[in-house]
Amino acid sequence: MPASDLKELREFVANVLDYNPNNANYARQVDDLLNQADRTICQEKPFTFINKVVDVPVYADASFTALTLTNGTQVVTGPAGSFLPWMAGQEIEVIDPNGAKQTFLINNVVSSTDLRIDRDWTFATGAYAATIINRYIDLPQDCTTVLGIARRSQPRTPDDPGLLDNLARYEDEWWNLPLGEINLPIYWVWYDPYHLRGPRRGFNLGTAPAVGRGVRTIEFTSTLVFANSRESAHGEVVAITATDTQDIVLTPFTQTTNSGLYKRYYWRSPQFGYNAWRLLSDPVNPGQYMTLAPTDVAPRTLVLDVSSLTSSEALYNDQRMSNPDGFTQRVRLYPRQDKDYIFQVRYMVRHQTMQEDNDVSLIPPAHRMIVAYKALADVLVKHDNPAQAELYRKRFEAELLQLEKRYLITTSRRIVKGNWLTNMEPNSYNRFTTLVHT
Repeated sequence: MPASDLKELREFVANVLDYNPNNANYARQVDDLLNQADRTICQEKPFTFINKVVDVPVYADASFTALTLTNGTQVVTGPAGSFLPWMAGQEIEVIDPNGAKQTFLINNVVSSTDLRIDRDWTFATGAYAATIINRYIDLPQDCTTVLGIARRSQPRTPDDPGLLDNLARYEDEWWNLPLGEINLPIYWVWYDPYHLRGPRRGFNLGTAPAVGRGVRTIEFTSTLVFANSRESAHGEVVAITATDTQDIVLTPFTQTTNSGLYKRYYWRSPQFGYNAWRLLSDPVNPGQYMTLAPTDVAPRTLVLDVSSLTSSEALYNDQRMSNPDGFTQRVRLYPRQDKDYIFQVRYMVRHQTMQEDNDVSLIPPAHRMIVAYKALADVLVKHDNPAQAELYRKRFEAELLQLEKRYLITTSRRIVKGNWLTNMEPNSYNRFTTLVHT
């Protein structure tokens, strides 16, 4: 039976190498080799098993006749129900006293009547007309490459675009497509990614008296979250060993309300096999994970005891960290949406590292041994065994060929003659025809 999970792949490699010491550092090095091989295979080509489809909502402009801005502050207020969560991270255009548009980034939607912009209002305090624009669309954090954006619907009507065509940024800039045009979107264009720097640390740890908790070592870390979904890489990792008579107390650091930076907390315990980072449940708000408002600094007493770690699946099933890196890709629709829509985005997912014994690769089970073959082909060279390295290299290449035949897709290609618009006309090209070099 072929190896399936990380533990079986590790044991297969150890069996071939005839070396399997009871050494955590060695096991971690073998895991790194397997993950490197898995990452290379999964990210090199657009296999169908690493495709993912998600629904991404986009919103029409929200116009206001009178929002109150205060001189020298970043505070914007409006009537009840004015501001919605999606507006965080988007643009707001305000008509200043001279009739010119002043554009700001919305850092934080504090409530339905209060939001914060990215810099101070320098004009007189008063009520001003404004428009909030969902100009740039955030892609999921695990997106590496977009394969297609489409508007799917049950009934077929003439104005449904189906799959949107992708315009290169060169075409967008060459033709100077107007940023203010509003209609049903039929094209999408890449926009600059958003970068979010991680926290230095984000919390302090302490203990509180308790009974019967067991001796355990837990590690904690934190990330910053901006505009609901843009998450940074994690900050410093802090470990604490608690005794049988101690609970762990986590005290969050504060951020400014104007920054819009929310705080998210994670834990792990390699001592008990929890090698992956997991979201920390919030004892103050049962049933929720700890993603805290910028100014929330209330200490949290955490009941992470030995019994919960070893005799229950509840903690094991907590949501894992998606390995965020502070890099959020974005696109722009053209024309900009004239009303609220839901688009389907198909993309290649980022590689998820196998960290615990029962973690599995995204590669289908029948072909999963390819990970071990590639890892062995590389490591046997270092073991000065070129003959066996070549053997496993050939096994890897044969398995890769089978994988490509079954799961590899080829992206559509087209020849552009004249300009992009004429080549988008019906019958100007066949997007399903394979191009042949002559």
